[in-house]
Amino acid sequence: MDELNPLQPVKPLKKYSGEAGGEELSPERKRYVAFVVITAALTASSLGYDVGVMAGAMDGLEETFALSDFEIEVVIGAMNFVAAIGALFAGNTADRFGRKASLGICCFLYLVGGGLMTGAPNYASLLAGRIITGVGVGLAFVIGPVYISEITPPELRGVLATVFDVSINLGILSGYVASFVLENTLPDAPQSLKWRAMIGFGNVFPLVVSFLLIRLPESPRWLTMKGRRRDAEKVLSSILGIDEGNQQAIALSLAAIEEENKIDAESASWLEVISPPEPHVRHAVGVAFGIGFWQQITGTEAVLYYSANFLEEAGLTSTNLRLLGNMLVGLSKLLPEFWVMSSINSRGRRWHMILSAGSMTVSLALLGAAFGLGLPSWTVILFL
Repeated sequence: MDELNPLQPVKPLKKYSGEAGGEELSPERKRYVAFVVITAALTASSLGYDVGVMAGAMDGLEETFALSDFEIEVVIGAMNFVAAIGALFAGNTADRFGRKASLGICCFLYLVGGGLMTGAPNYASLLAGRIITGVGVGLAFVIGPVYISEITPPELRGVLATVFDVSINLGILSGYVASFVLENTLPDAPQSLKWRAMIGFGNVFPLVVSFLLIRLPESPRWLTMKGRRRDAEKVLSSILGIDEGNQQAIALSLAAIEEENKIDAESASWLEVISPPEPHVRHAVGVAFGIGFWQQITGTEAVLYYSANFLEEAGLTSTNLRLLGNMLVGLSKLLPEFWVMSSINSRGRRWHMILSAGSMTVSLALLGAAFGLGLPSWTVILFL
């Protein structure tokens, strides 16, 4: 066998798709798949909402609990820190309980954590709520994309895989809008009531997902892992629109899934996962780790959490103006996602990654320059 070039794309295993049945998915099947993907992706909106709403709720939290800057930083950062730990348990959770049930566990953790934060009588309760929510975020950010990739036919995967990220930015914008609306709806209310209402509205997302979960199918890949071949056939039929009598098409799809399950069943140590012996696999893992690391180390999420502070430092002393500025920031994050959805299959993933990384580099540099040179406040909003 010829040695594989680490930079040469590796031909993927053939997974179940419309081609298994020899026909493209019907519009009705595409709508059903889109519904399933959007519902699963809404689990990411809770994190996005938290990012947006905390920018508006931060002043109220500081006033209610007389928090120091350090305590605020701990409250803000605790969720992301715990989410990283929760993500380590996501694989075992999804394999043990199933992808669908695991999404339900995420929603349960969101609701418990959100309820605890909303009714928090003290700093410790607030922090406990964010820790519980953080575990749910960590699970959701692994299980959600896994479920979407396993339930989505390849011809739709490029477009629908972006829905998860769109859901995050939709949540961010929703958090900003909720902060603005509640600030103006309850202008004379105590700060304690305002921030509790802001955070409490975040429970809408997990409640919606919990209600819709009953209509979602289980991942056919997980069903075959558990020996539930007949159930997997029914899911494939519902997704692909293949007649259950077309055993040949279903058999081809299941054979591809079972082949992957056999590969996944081979045990591997953490060292082999992080540094696989095969050069091409090691290269792919390195790229994945690198993209994830550099995406987070830029600090863009911290900029969003503290966007109200940035705008205040830039000269926007009015609460309403800061919240409006936040909404513009959220809108500017969401709108480009729809362009990416329409072009990701034609232009490819790499081109979009390079464009995104370059844009973030330029905008962060300009944001720093705006503060360093004392530029007008509208430039800060523009670079945020």
